[in-house]
Amino acid sequence: MFDEPVRPEPASPPDAFAGTVIGRRLYRVVSARFETGETAIAWSRAWVSRDGRASSVVAARHRDFVVVTDRRVMLWSCGFFTRRPRRRVLTDRRDDLTVVDIGSTPRRRLRVRAFARKPLRFEFGTDARSRAVVDELLGEVQE
Repeated sequence: MFDEPVRPEPASPPDAFAGTVIGRRLYRVVSARFETGETAIAWSRAWVSRDGRASSVVAARHRDFVVVTDRRVMLWSCGFFTRRPRRRVLTDRRDDLTVVDIGSTPRRRLRVRAFARKPLRFEFGTDARSRAVVDELLGEVQE
């Protein structure tokens, strides 16, 4: 008698997000903030702090979420108790960023600079997800 309205099927997350529960949850939160036609490429967790001499001492002790799309780099903070992605802290155009590898161990520590903002230090892990994000940030394409 009554026809239910047809709801569009939500876009399925890309393979980079589909593998884990955290990835799917992150994709749900992040995809709501995408621009028209923007696609996610990779995500990872990283320690993020202001770049400076004492940043490793005074930085937060939990890892935030770094999401790389075809246009932007987004940083999402996680909840203190739940460690779920909560709010977007930073979003910058990839064209406006200068990314430099500064670690003694290659591809683990990056300095990310944007126009009119102090540089940030991203410290990544050694897993494949972290390597994918670092490759995207440094502009290296894996074949």
